[in-house]
Amino acid sequence: MTRRFSISLVSLIVLTGAALGQSTFSGTGLWSDPARWSAGVPTAATDATIANNATCTVDIAAVAASLSIAGGANNTTLTISGSNSLTIGGSVTINAPTANNINKIIDVSAGSLSAASLSMATTTANSRDCILSISTGT
Repeated sequence: MTRRFSISLVSLIVLTGAALGQSTFSGTGLWSDPARWSAGVPTAATDATIANNATCTVDIAAVAASLSIAGGANNTTLTISGSNSLTIGGSVTINAPTANNINKIIDVSAGSLSAASLSMATTTANSRDCILSISTGT
């Protein structure tokens, strides 16, 4: 009886961890492309990360539990194209670049971004920028 309970508890923990997972976007491409994500396109229960040196274009009504733009020594850009949207249930974090003349950018363009909070890391040089750009979007 005790062994059966232990196995069930371990199974529940493993399945819960998979359902409330994390997925990282790498390379250049569209948010909707599962091949770009380490664990598939994020859902409202997924913590999403845009990797250092990635360029991701939101081309759908995208969702995630949280969003992190990775720090690092390469430019990283997330663009919300057209009338598409990105809804984050929790926080959006833009981490600091680690090299000069490097930018970490969220470009809302004509789309929309909704999140519970947004934070940008303090950079250590004037040529290392975290940017939130909103042109005609919301």
